[in-house]
Amino acid sequence: MRSAMHEAKVGEGVFQVYAKANMAFLRATERAFEAGLPLPQFPNIILDPDLWGEAFQTDPPRVTYLAPLLFDLPPLVPRCEIGKTYLRGVISEGSVRRDMDRARGPRVCIRGKSRFGVFIPAVYLLEYLETKGKKIVTEQL
Repeated sequence: MRSAMHEAKVGEGVFQVYAKANMAFLRATERAFEAGLPLPQFPNIILDPDLWGEAFQTDPPRVTYLAPLLFDLPPLVPRCEIGKTYLRGVISEGSVRRDMDRARGPRVCIRGKSRFGVFIPAVYLLEYLETKGKKIVTEQL
């Protein structure tokens, strides 16, 4: 049942995402410049779910109520840092690893040869958290 999760080598889909994001950023900058509008921000383009879905040839991830977290996470989240550096108290690395072993984890992961091992695109990680029904509450003091 592991076929439900798409695994890629580092660089396979990520290069496509960044190349397309750069082109989209260039086009958006040209349109804004010609129209006299404020220039777009690059992070808004790199976090576009359609780019990730197209690069990994899957349905684009759909993130709703956890979408604001995309600006706090790096585009690729190392699985070993989940629960330590990122999303502390929301989910642990062990839970994500177990769900991935049972083919219930994030739809896309990238296996690397670095000390971090497995990376999960942030948009797919948040989509996974939403399907698990995780809620994140931030309190303002």
